[in-house]
Amino acid sequence: MIGESNRRHVLAGGLALLATPARAQSVVPRSWFGPARPDAGWAEAVVVVRSLERTAAWLAEVAGWAPRRPEGATPTSVLRLWQLPAAATGRELLLGNPGDESGFVRLVQLENAGPQMEIRSSAMTWDTGGVFSLMTRARDLDSAFARHQAMGFSAFNDPTDFDFGGVILRNIVLRGPDGVNIAIYERKKPLLVGWETISKLSAPFNAMQMVRDVGAARRFYETLFGYAPVAAGSFIDPAESPNNFALPQNIATERPRDYAIMAVGGSEIGRVEPMHFKGLTGRDLSARAVFPNLGVAALRMPTTRMTLLLGRARGLGLTPSPVVEAELAPWGRVRLAQLRSPDGVIIELMERMGAQ
Repeated sequence: MIGESNRRHVLAGGLALLATPARAQSVVPRSWFGPARPDAGWAEAVVVVRSLERTAAWLAEVAGWAPRRPEGATPTSVLRLWQLPAAATGRELLLGNPGDESGFVRLVQLENAGPQMEIRSSAMTWDTGGVFSLMTRARDLDSAFARHQAMGFSAFNDPTDFDFGGVILRNIVLRGPDGVNIAIYERKKPLLVGWETISKLSAPFNAMQMVRDVGAARRFYETLFGYAPVAAGSFIDPAESPNNFALPQNIATERPRDYAIMAVGGSEIGRVEPMHFKGLTGRDLSARAVFPNLGVAALRMPTTRMTLLLGRARGLGLTPSPVVEAELAPWGRVRLAQLRSPDGVIIELMERMGAQ
C-alpha cells in the first residue's frame, strides 16, 4: 500500500501536464508542427472509420473540427504501405481545429480492404494495445459531453473533478464511433490562458496508449524520436471517488498506474503517454492495431531525418516498412514509412521531398 504522502506526490506528478502554471501555457504556436516544424512529435492522427460522414458529423458537433481539404481518394501508394489488397480503395477527409494550421485528424473510409474489426473493440481502459485516446482541452467540458450524449454516445465516466494544490481540473473520456476515444480536460481554477484557437475542443495534443511495459514504450519513443518524459512515475487516486478510467473506486486507491508523459523538447503538443495498470489483467489488443482495422490506426510524424531514423530502427532490431511516395495534402509530396511500437501503435514517418 502506498502511503498518503506518496499518493499525493504521484498524483500531482502524474498530471503535471495539466496543472502547469498558466504562465507556461500562455503561448501555443498557431502552426503547430506545420511543414516548418519537423522532428517535433506527431502532427496527424490517421483514423479508420466505417463512415466518413457519421464520424465527421460527430467531431464537428462535439469538437468543432472542420474539413481542411475537400474529401479525396487515399493515394494508391499509401494503400500499398498499409498492405491492403490490390482492389482496395479509400476515401479520406482531413479535419482540423479552425485557426490551427496543423494538428489534424485524417478520417479514412476503406472499401474492398478485407475484413475489418475495431482495434479496441469493447475495450476496458486497462486493456493494452493501440491508441487509447486522443487528448484535448476545452473551456466548457460539460457542454461538449451534452452534445456527445445528444448524438447517442457515452463515455467511460461522467465528468470528474481533481484538485491538485488549488489547480482544479475537470476530465472525461468520450467513447465515440468505431472505438475512437476523445479525452477532454478543462481547467477550472486557475482558468486556462492561451490556446486561443479553442472553439469547442482544442486539436489533440497527446495520444494516450495503454501498454504492457512503460519502460519498453519509453525506450521506443526516446531512442527513435527524441521524446523525453515531462512527468513519469506511479499514479494512484488519493481517495475513493469516481475516476476517468472507470475503475472500481477501491481499486483506484490501491492499484497504481505507471505512466510517462512524453514530449519532444518539452512541447505541449505532439505528446505521447504510455500507461500501465499494475495488478490488473486484461486483453492485449496489439495484434489488432493494423490496417484496415477501425479506430486510431496511426500517428504521423513529420521528419527531415527519414534515412537516419530508419537506420536507427534497424539497429535496434526493428523492421521498418518499405518507403513509399505520395502526394498528401497539406504536406505536399512526401516519403512515408511505418514503424510499430511494442504495443502495436503504428508510427508513420513523413518526410517532404525536396525539403533537405
